[in-house]
Amino acid sequence: ERSSGKFLRRFRLPENAKMDQIKANMENGVLTITVPKEEVKKPEIKTIDITG
Repeated sequence: ERSSGKFLRRFRLPENAKMDQIKANMENGVLTITVPKEEVKKPEIKTIDITG
């Protein structure tokens, strides 16, 4: 048996979180929150040959 009532929890989201795509689902008393993030572009690696 579980008690019911208000519950509040706050946490910070990363800057690259897609705020308009956050979803929450409650199933069997478990709250699952999905926060998709934008892909961080990795810097392009450039190889330079050195001769001499």
